[in-house]
Amino acid sequence: MRNKDKLLAASASCEDQATCSENVTDDRFSNLPDDVAHIILSFLTFNDAARVGAASKRCRQFYLSVPLVDFDAIWRGIKRTQQNKVGMMNSLDRYLFYRGNNRIQRFCVSWSFGSSETANKYSDDHFRVITWIHKAVRCNVEELDVRICGLANTFSLPSCVFLSQSLRSLSVDLNTQILEVPSLSFSSNILYLELINLKIADERLFKWISCCCKCIKKLQILNITGVRNISIESSSLEHFRAWISRDLLHLNISGEKLETIDMFLWFEESYPATSSPSLKIFAPNLRNLKWKGTLRNSPNLGELMSLEKVKLFLAPRVLDFDNVYEVLCSICCAKVLIISEETILGCFKECSRAAPIFDNLCNLSIHCTRLDDYLVPIVVSLLRGMPNLNTLYIKAGTWMLDGKTSSGFGMEYWKRQNLAFLHQLNEVTIEYSDDGSNEIQFARYILENAQNLKKMVILLHYEKIQSKVLVGMLIRSNMISNATVIIRNRRQILCYFPFVIPPWNSLLLLFGPRLTEHVVPWLSF
Repeated sequence: MRNKDKLLAASASCEDQATCSENVTDDRFSNLPDDVAHIILSFLTFNDAARVGAASKRCRQFYLSVPLVDFDAIWRGIKRTQQNKVGMMNSLDRYLFYRGNNRIQRFCVSWSFGSSETANKYSDDHFRVITWIHKAVRCNVEELDVRICGLANTFSLPSCVFLSQSLRSLSVDLNTQILEVPSLSFSSNILYLELINLKIADERLFKWISCCCKCIKKLQILNITGVRNISIESSSLEHFRAWISRDLLHLNISGEKLETIDMFLWFEESYPATSSPSLKIFAPNLRNLKWKGTLRNSPNLGELMSLEKVKLFLAPRVLDFDNVYEVLCSICCAKVLIISEETILGCFKECSRAAPIFDNLCNLSIHCTRLDDYLVPIVVSLLRGMPNLNTLYIKAGTWMLDGKTSSGFGMEYWKRQNLAFLHQLNEVTIEYSDDGSNEIQFARYILENAQNLKKMVILLHYEKIQSKVLVGMLIRSNMISNATVIIRNRRQILCYFPFVIPPWNSLLLLFGPRLTEHVVPWLSF
């Protein structure tokens, strides 16, 4: 009887432990709301999420109903063997089979075809990838992200993708391979379309976007090759982004609702003489324009009366100065302008023309190597056309020993300019990258003439020149405003001057020959 009692007690103890273990599992994960469990599973890889799904019936329900299915077979942390590859494909096949028609919000599939695969094996893998896309569409997928590497020939998305009424976002990356689009004439509900790293066999794709994507709001075409003419006309498009560095000859983008255009266009120099590259934009409500690249011929930008922010980083040829100036005239309604040194030089060759008037401009950023002597008169020409400027940023690049001087324009030169924007100026940031004095003299000119200045920041590339900046600018400045001046390098603030300070002579004694943030603690941040 004693042995029987012990056996019964041991059995009861095991049952209690099992019940306790089951309760702990229920409390910690299985009793979570579906949306919380889905968020937790979204941080796992496809294989790790499959392991969680095998833990219990409830976990399996979570696993088979997650809104985000990310099957990344680009072998993150997985040994590249044929056995592993087959196992991963079978795993996704089983998952989609058991999932049934449960809705998928986003389906991401990344697959890399092996370069040494036989024709039959390649055909089989290609068929399975297309099958996965079919099943995702069957689950009313809203966002589809397809990334394919190692294609031996062209890739065609199945027609069901374009026929889907649930699909709202489509992203395709083919690693420079050709994408074929079926001839379709029916409408699509796609709101967001992204095409990356692929070749396009013909222009049918853009005709389909213009004619059939009546709801599209955002379009991105990045690193697209194989097509010379791109023409998109859309009454719903709001955001357009294009990075095209080869083959492009003509770009025509038209949309009444367009608010943002981001372009990197590199027109080749080797076009036949009979070819004339062109850029045409119709976007009357455009608010943000970002344009990098080269410029060939005169662009047609239309009326841009709603512009707020423009970033121009153009690399014009010698013969394109008039075209760059025309671009500047087209954006003169902007409120914020970020412009490169190359673009400025292209607009004001030898200062032979007056700058367009930017009456609305309140924020200007100039990106240059440094404020060299040849650049100063051109910058002055640009500033003359900005009477209402209140924020100025001169961003300098790294210092280079190129033999150019940056110390030829002193205070007398700046005083003769009588720049109108000084009366409106509130904030100035100047990066100082070498031992030239043009930046210092310009900063002194602002301190002594900008009566409404509230803040000036001097960014130093090299800490060794900080004493020269202080002695050369601050101590000799007859400042007329109560502005705060901050001297700092790119990593930390070195000194902070509220200008409630002792007389200049005492200040010079406090600073000594070399200022550090530890010498005058009460001025440190």
